[in-house]
Amino acid sequence: MKKAFILAAILFTLLPMQSYGDEPADIYEMKGKSIPTFNLDDIHGKKYKMRDHLGKVILVNFFYVGCKPCEMELPILNKIKKSLPADKFELTIINGINQKPEEIKEFFRNIDVSELNAIIDSIGVQVKRFNVTRYPTSFLINKKGVIVEAFAGFPMGFEDSLSKRIKELIDEE
Repeated sequence: MKKAFILAAILFTLLPMQSYGDEPADIYEMKGKSIPTFNLDDIHGKKYKMRDHLGKVILVNFFYVGCKPCEMELPILNKIKKSLPADKFELTIINGINQKPEEIKEFFRNIDVSELNAIIDSIGVQVKRFNVTRYPTSFLINKKGVIVEAFAGFPMGFEDSLSKRIKELIDEE
């Protein structure tokens, strides 16, 4: 099992970051800005309103089914989510390329994160508003609704530093 994990880690570092579009990511311009609010349907057909979650620390993650780095990252994000209080932290996952809800649910089952929900950006408005050109891409938002961190790709070993940063933001007044 350990050998398989090491092999997977080595192979992953050799894989290029999955990208969507030809422009380089300019997500870092988003730091310091207020999070764009939106109302989108989730994979269960319910409306997700970003403004309902303001006041919590929020991690917004853009993914798509078939993105290998996303496949590796989502279980880690789910683990982080489970370790934090739901009334203080929100993981908002956005499918940025309009895939079908059933396809996303099956993808989540296959990577053992079926309890996660995803929002569908059916026409790519949020992808454009957040300047997303690579997958996965994540934004960490403080309780005031300001983007404080932006991450493109799946940096190896980020789990501890991300958890620590989220806890710092939760503890801020």
